[in-house]
Amino acid sequence: DDVGIVCTGLNNRIKENDPVYAVMDVTGLFMNSAGLKASFQFPLADSLSYHANGSLSKMPFADLNPVLTKLANLRAKSGYLNSLTFNFTYTEFISRGHLDIDYKDLRITSLNTNKQTTNDLRTLFVNAVVRNTRDQSGPAEKVAGVINIERNRKKSIFNIWRMSILD
Repeated sequence: DDVGIVCTGLNNRIKENDPVYAVMDVTGLFMNSAGLKASFQFPLADSLSYHANGSLSKMPFADLNPVLTKLANLRAKSGYLNSLTFNFTYTEFISRGHLDIDYKDLRITSLNTNKQTTNDLRTLFVNAVVRNTRDQSGPAEKVAGVINIERNRKKSIFNIWRMSILD
């Protein structure tokens, strides 16, 4: 919602001092909740890599349940996303980068494939990974992740963006 896009540097006849990237800057609300800012650099020469970076800020994790349920068979019972930042470089073949996430009080329920019942063992494992048993009076949980995937060349650019962030 409230999406704003500014594209600069679009050019199909590059001269010596012209920029080598076209840039698309995006702002908006993700899931009508979190503030979204992202910037994508598209090379104007075949030999260069693509770049993406951005951030999400301030949203209850429960607002992600429509996406989490569909993509990962998960449901957020509680928790708050303070911020999520990503930065990755990608080509036709790979994506490499990092993602940092700052959250608090996250509790996840794992769903079976029918998306109606819970998988208790997987729920226990998932919550151990997100460290929901820490002292709740302490600072928010901060996690850094590495993005390292192979690109499915049969899928669109949106797939590489999504898969990079999910990695």
